Amino acid sequence: MKLNRCYCCVISGAIIIAGCVKTSTPPGTSSLTIVNAMNGSSFLLTDFTPLNGKGIPVDQLEYYINAAEIYYSNALEEARGGETSISLYNYPDTSRSFFAGTFDLGVGKAYSLFICGDTLNTDTLFTKDSIPYYPYSGDSVVGVRFVNLAQNSMQISVNIQGDSLRTNGFSNLYYRDLSSFKSYPATSSIPGYYIFEIRNQSTDSILSTYTWYYDLFKSQTIVIAGSEDPASNFPINVWQYNNF
Repeated sequence: MKLNRCYCCVISGAIIIAGCVKTSTPPGTSSLTIVNAMNGSSFLLTDFTPLNGKGIPVDQLEYYINAAEIYYSNALEEARGGETSISLYNYPDTSRSFFAGTFDLGVGKAYSLFICGDTLNTDTLFTKDSIPYYPYSGDSVVGVRFVNLAQNSMQISVNIQGDSLRTNGFSNLYYRDLSSFKSYPATSSIPGYYIFEIRNQSTDSILSTYTWYYDLFKSQTIVIAGSEDPASNFPINVWQYNNF
């Protein structure tokens, strides 16, 4: 697996998030975004209770009290910091977590935890993010990156629709690969969106097209999820969340 200029860590045996619920980040904490891209999941429940020596939460999950919901193709941003334990449950099974781990989150840093695969064979991707800053006084630009969380996918490439040379896109995205952010102009000559073509890089066939509606001077992540297997019940699904 490749890092693609990004600090990445893959953890087998779990999956998680997408679309985004934003929270403010108090001083002394870090930002942790959890993304649900797990095929077949309705929604995930989060539990930040510390783990015991066996990797089990010391307190029982109380669904309506201490659990946040992350629906498929959605993302949740949490303000956390230092040693942070996370347990994840795939609703309606709240009796046992399908993932439990502890992360050391640096103060003032941004991290993402992607949950992917499916409910029987889950995966995770944990990243330390470097989100671009675009000053409002500068050129009108926006940023975007792509993550390939589509099961059974080979190399994926992404290009702007109509770009015959494909010089301003993304390539060599294997399963659980995350690109770096790329900047695009957002001047008055741009209609407020870009249309991307997601392709099987080997065959050059188009898997999906996606219209990215950007926010000026901001960055977003576009998730490629579902499955590239024609026999799968989970077709390719593309969506975005904010990295503001």
